[in-house]
Amino acid sequence: MRYTKQTQQYFDALQEMNIVNAGISNAGKLTKSELALITTIGKYMDCHNGVKSSDLSHKLNVTTAAISKMLRVLEKKGLIERSNDEKDRRVVYVRLTYAGNDAFLESMGEREDLLENVFRKMGPQDVDTFLALWTVFNKHMEAEYKKMKAETKRGRDMMNTVFIESPDLHFTAADILEKMGMPRDHKFGEKIAEFLKKAEVIAKPKAFYMKMKIEKRTEDSVTIGGQTFQSIALAKNLTNVDTVYPYLCTCGSELAEYAIGLDDILEQYAFDAIMEMYRKEVLVAMMGVLSDSLEEVGQTSAVNPGSLIDWPISEQQKLFAVFGENAEKIGVTLSDSCIMSPIKSVSGIRYQTDKAFHNCQLCQKKVCPDREDPFNRELYCRTMQE
Repeated sequence: MRYTKQTQQYFDALQEMNIVNAGISNAGKLTKSELALITTIGKYMDCHNGVKSSDLSHKLNVTTAAISKMLRVLEKKGLIERSNDEKDRRVVYVRLTYAGNDAFLESMGEREDLLENVFRKMGPQDVDTFLALWTVFNKHMEAEYKKMKAETKRGRDMMNTVFIESPDLHFTAADILEKMGMPRDHKFGEKIAEFLKKAEVIAKPKAFYMKMKIEKRTEDSVTIGGQTFQSIALAKNLTNVDTVYPYLCTCGSELAEYAIGLDDILEQYAFDAIMEMYRKEVLVAMMGVLSDSLEEVGQTSAVNPGSLIDWPISEQQKLFAVFGENAEKIGVTLSDSCIMSPIKSVSGIRYQTDKAFHNCQLCQKKVCPDREDPFNRELYCRTMQE
């Protein structure tokens, strides 16, 4: 059954309600949006600090830019005051002033008087029935809205996601030995060659990258896919970048599951090297596909959670939130401690650049088997002090 008539009646009633609400708001000292913001501040602020300005954006489902603009207006009116967190100056708290609290109570009083008159005319039974049905309606509306929003995001992500599955990779035991820093003709190559044959049968390395726009940037953060990543180094690397490519590569769960059954330490060591080679090679394959897709000829560089100075591994959770279902589609999961499984996986954000950059240039770790570039002290100081 299609509820065409009822749908139109709902929109008509909603329009009338908005007209009435707008009239009440304009009649008082606060606009409708200002009243909503003041109500939220009053509801959630604690007795010590207030409410974080970043939380207001989430609770009212509006952009941080819009919240900042409204807060400036309310601050000029003397209705709110802002303060910085003592431990982290980037965190801003907002609380109502005495005047703000009075304005809130006055505006709310007008609405309460209006509702009292309406409820009195409806009668207790109709009011109870209306509120019960309105609660059920809102519950279903919220559930359907979240579902529709998730489906829209999933469809958009799929359109901007490129998967690379089981690419044609060619490498030998000698190549693996070289990557391990051993002579290409080392005797250990026999063990590697033995397991390499087994790996070739089951290996299904996978990867994907997503094409996304940077939604917002500050001096120490960037927002991508609805997630705000806090990092001075990351923000500086992406200063002149509009489009980024969050990516995830893995050796594949098939190899990881096979490795679990190995008991001999030497065999584990050999197979670990093989899985690492598959991870690196599928990453190279993904980079090739990405480079071919770029409109302008150029190279791409990457940044990875846990590798930049001030971009901790905990930010991996936000990156996986950006990935959504894509990570599961290639068999990669993230633990509560932000460790990926299979362990031979790599995630990060790639971006087009004229000048090559690698995380290792800002990393002071003295011993790292994955180091690809030496630590650059000059770049480190310039990045953190500029």
